[in-house]
Amino acid sequence: MKPTTAAFRAIPVFLLVSLFNITLASSSNTFVDEIDCTKKEESCFGNRTWKDGKKYKGEFNFGIPHGIGKMTWKNGSTYEGEFKDGFRHGEGFQLNDDGSKYKGNFVNGYMHGEGVYSFPCGHNYVGAFYKDKMQGLGTISFINGTSYTGKWKNGKPNGEGVFQRKDGSEFKGLFKNGIREGNGEVVHQNTTLKGEWKKNTIDGPSTFQFANGDQLNCEWKKGKVIKESCEYICKDGTVKKAALDQLAANKTLTQNIAFALYVDGVEKIANQDKQNAKLKLIIAKNMTSKNNALYKSIQTQLEIIAE
Repeated sequence: MKPTTAAFRAIPVFLLVSLFNITLASSSNTFVDEIDCTKKEESCFGNRTWKDGKKYKGEFNFGIPHGIGKMTWKNGSTYEGEFKDGFRHGEGFQLNDDGSKYKGNFVNGYMHGEGVYSFPCGHNYVGAFYKDKMQGLGTISFINGTSYTGKWKNGKPNGEGVFQRKDGSEFKGLFKNGIREGNGEVVHQNTTLKGEWKKNTIDGPSTFQFANGDQLNCEWKKGKVIKESCEYICKDGTVKKAALDQLAANKTLTQNIAFALYVDGVEKIANQDKQNAKLKLIIAKNMTSKNNALYKSIQTQLEIIAE
């Protein structure tokens, strides 16, 4: 499975494969050579090689790796750290043949507790593990500059979390099985969009709250703004009802509507509608001053589309 970093879709945190448990107690007939001390000794230091190519050097307890040692597999993968009753157990460092690596706590052969996992492609996860899966609180940083921080379950974002985009904007809200599901908000500078997401797309009523005190309410259906559904409420109480594109023609609302179009475009990127996303972002860009932080964010999203 190839990792992908498309916004909120298939976040590549489900790629951890279980690293097989190292239990040697039941494999006494598969040794190529004997350890350098008797199996009856409670504690000793020695070497052992297995017929499948595994090699171990370190401390033993009655013939079983126990204490500090290093295991090397035939494919080049290595583990160096603590063992207990033949299992990786305690603090250790595992380097796999594909270049992935893990440094942290092990329990009974599993990555379990706090640790750092680095993917072959360069993504990096720091946080809690449960039996080889990311579970608890943790942060994954992607090589494209985005990141997710929050709750995990079964190797996927589940619960409250924050997805940080490369352009500096954030999605704060609920995730289920790796995608946005439930209440959330998009935050950029001092402007926010609050709404509900279903199957990774915004769906239902939403509210934009702008830095100048104005507000925009729109209805969404599967990630698309329903035409004629928007209501712009100025801080002085004036109400303007029109489609989002029509509101964009009102020069007094330019900057705020540009943000709304930017969010619309980003939502379309998240749902693989790059053609319409590009159209919305270009309109927003043309409405925004180059000195405005939003202009840079729009440009970043257009570059993502072009990748």
